[in-house]
Formats: sequence, structure tokens, C-alpha cells
Amino acid sequence: MACAMICPLWYLQMFEEHGDFKLCRINNVVVVKPYGDWNLPVVERLITESELLFQTLKGTQWAALDMLNDWGLGTPETDEIIKYMEVHAQSFGLTHVSVFFKTEVQAFLMENNVIAHPEVTRFKSRDLKECISFLNKEGYDITLEDIENLNL
Repeated sequence: MACAMICPLWYLQMFEEHGDFKLCRINNVVVVKPYGDWNLPVVERLITESELLFQTLKGTQWAALDMLNDWGLGTPETDEIIKYMEVHAQSFGLTHVSVFFKTEVQAFLMENNVIAHPEVTRFKSRDLKECISFLNKEGYDITLEDIENLNL
């Protein structure tokens, strides 16, 4: 008698993407907007898409606007990969990061799970206008209207 192994649905879904993100460029500002809780496949896609975008900015100074207000948690594997993204991005010209967050957990995760590069200036706020103002003061051309037009 043959015996079929029945896998629970959660096990099969473990390898599908959970969470999502939007990644775009406004002048010399990369806007990253993560959604929901993340697993490894969505982080792998973020790395692939980020790498392509970073290549277009190589040799220039650029900033990142991390809009974390709709982001949840990640797995330990995702945290391990994400913590090196800023160091990697700096090698392509990243000079400033402005982090827009909603909860203290989001701010804590970004502060404690990312290896900050000493040559990258960081700013964080619960107010998107303050995050944009920081980038403007540092010489980056981005407006609230630009962000709203992205329909994030």
C-alpha cells in the first residue's frame, strides 16, 4: 500500500512571497515602500530589483527614502540579508537615508537590524513631510507631490 505524504498548506506557502514592495526613483532619490510581513523570497526579489536600480545611480550621490509605515515584520533570514543593504548601497553612491515610520517597532527594526555605514547620514520621523524636508536640505529634489503621484 502506497502512502502519500500530505504537507500542511502553511508549509507549501512558506516558499511563496509574503509581503511586497514598491521601488522607484525620483531624480536621485530611491523610494522604497515595503508592505506587510516579509519572507525570504520577497527579500530576494528586492535585492535583485535594487541591484538594477543601484546600477543606474552608480557614480552619483543619491539618497533613499524608506517609507516603512505599511511594513510588518520579517523572518530572521530576511533580517540577516536586509542588515547589509545600506553598506552595499553605499558602494553605489548612497549618501543619505530618510526613514518614514509609523510604529516604534518599525523604527527599532531599522535602527537595530541595519548595519549603518559611517558615511551615510540617517534621519527618521513619523512625519513624511519632515523626511522629505531633510532630503531637500541635503540637496535632493523630491516633493510630497512626487510621492503622492506614485500612488503608493
